[in-house]
Amino acid sequence: MDESAGARLYPIGRVDEGASCLGMAPDGSVYVGADAELLAHSAYEALEKLVLERRTEAPLPYVLVGDHLELPPAFGATHGSDGVPRWSPETEHVLRLAGWYPGRTVSVESWEREMQEADDGYVMHDAVRRFLAEFGGLEVSQRGPGVNAARSPFRIDPSLAKWDFEIIEALSEDAEVYLYPVGDLSQGNSYLVMAESGAFYLGMDDVEPLADTADAALDKLVRGIR
Repeated sequence: MDESAGARLYPIGRVDEGASCLGMAPDGSVYVGADAELLAHSAYEALEKLVLERRTEAPLPYVLVGDHLELPPAFGATHGSDGVPRWSPETEHVLRLAGWYPGRTVSVESWEREMQEADDGYVMHDAVRRFLAEFGGLEVSQRGPGVNAARSPFRIDPSLAKWDFEIIEALSEDAEVYLYPVGDLSQGNSYLVMAESGAFYLGMDDVEPLADTADAALDKLVRGIR
């Protein structure tokens, strides 16, 4: 494998039911098989390809859609009151792994009190209360390529922004609508904020519209869509 790859490889595991070896080069590239096929340029990318593309016993039935992988519609998703799936099957799976389930309800009173104690400018509106009651406290840890943007970890917790009212206020001014923080993206690089209409935005130095509804916002966050 060293000769084929043209680099000194260190063994890191096997795939294809043990038939193929994995080796990593000093630059982090990962190679597979006796012919040292380049699998990926990084460990994260290699893991994604191993799970989604080279699997021998797939944990999930991903299918190729255009130039990216998705769960097929038949995999199943929770339906809304209109009978339409709330989001993609992939988002359903990721949210359930994070601890969400249909009918989930948590108290938002402590968050509301904590935010107002930090700054009385934080006035929680009903759209935020409904969202946090269903999704508050969830944390999704993910990295890698998405549909048209990188998948990044995100957390649903308004207290992450409790000392940054001035930032949230500036984002509200830019969006020309009152925004309330509900979490963050990429470990604090951006805040996830919500308008009374239910629309979602991302922002830190400036504001970016994300989606018109909470369900659409979560689907975009999970699948890497901007």
